[in-house]
Amino acid sequence: MMVINEGDMYMKLNNGIKVISHPMPSLHSFTIGLYIAGGSRREPRDKRGITHLLEHMHFRHMRDMTQSELYYRMESMGSTLRAATYYEFMRYSMKARPQHFLGCADIIARVIETDGWTAEDVRAERAVVESQIVERGFEDSFEEMYRNCIYGDSELSRGIMGDVQSVRRITARDLAEYKRLLFAADNMLLCVTGCYSEAELERVRERIGRIPVEPHAVLTEPKRIRLGRRRPDVELCECGWERIDACLSFDVDYASVSLEQLQILNCILGEGVGSRLQCKIRESDGYTSEIYSEIDSFRDFAVLTVNFTVDVERFYDCLIEVLRVINGLKHDISGRDLDVTLPFYTENTVFAEDDSEQKNFDLAYDNFILALPNNALPSERTSQLDVLTSAAVRLFRPENACFSAAGNLDETDERMVTEALCGELSM
Repeated sequence: MMVINEGDMYMKLNNGIKVISHPMPSLHSFTIGLYIAGGSRREPRDKRGITHLLEHMHFRHMRDMTQSELYYRMESMGSTLRAATYYEFMRYSMKARPQHFLGCADIIARVIETDGWTAEDVRAERAVVESQIVERGFEDSFEEMYRNCIYGDSELSRGIMGDVQSVRRITARDLAEYKRLLFAADNMLLCVTGCYSEAELERVRERIGRIPVEPHAVLTEPKRIRLGRRRPDVELCECGWERIDACLSFDVDYASVSLEQLQILNCILGEGVGSRLQCKIRESDGYTSEIYSEIDSFRDFAVLTVNFTVDVERFYDCLIEVLRVINGLKHDISGRDLDVTLPFYTENTVFAEDDSEQKNFDLAYDNFILALPNNALPSERTSQLDVLTSAAVRLFRPENACFSAAGNLDETDERMVTEALCGELSM
């Protein structure tokens, strides 16, 4: 589903690739982004890490352009090809001054066209990726524990890069076939934002519209995530640290709490320096300076997570206060909360019109990757408070809660945490 806003132009090319464009003529830059739906969450289960490796392979050579030629062309335009792999999509983008529009568009087109990597190409790039995996190993081991507690035995519980063993199994033939199935017309979006001419945009559309691609992507279906059926779930890792790294998360079913409601609740709770958790836990009680909340959003659900680090002896008291702050959103969201929150989602959205790169990402992510309906809050202040309070009641329940922590903890702590979650969140 594509949700196009006023000022955005949408069309489908002859080969089926979708294009969204948003002219920003007052800027001195443009951004061209290629977005491919279906990141590591939907890759073959016996080829973990293939999406991330595929992203890397495009820097080995770009069709008939060597790596050194690619770098020379990018840098002579004062730009670079940026690439990233996520759980649900891949992205390639370039930002430059308007006179380099066609040159950057040619490189983006070559991303779609490029294949034919040799076994030696793959061996060389695998070595780079394997080094990244090893370097991230210690950090990822704890992150994977947290993600496993939240996401269970699903693709989301594992790292995007895969592991060394799975990456070593990936061949040049695997990459070519995977790219053919992934880079299909219904799975790609070209997003163009910033300062460019309509004539230049038309030339780019013609160029990319001639590239032969498969009409439909063939991807592995992701495992379903268990939502709203926790006990709550608690997992503690005893590692001897004198400080506790804690992660408290809540499942978000879009049928119950919309992404717009979730974003506002998160902002009130712990996103900014004036949020409730920051004011209470950090400023007032002084438990820790390291506490914040964030959202992981996916097409089918989201997770709101509160992260904090605290000394062992203050851990339980800090947790109780965190839970009381969270539970407070079910009872006393105020007009003052809206005064300091809504501007970030209303007036401040105009800031994106000053940045072609941020606008490019937001436009593609909202309309193509997430593609969720727009459930804006009602205009009346009383109704807004009622909607958010009701959303908090549905969200902050023991059945949605998951808690994981690493530090000097034991089975007694696990029992106390479980009782605290059930007791405080049931009020």
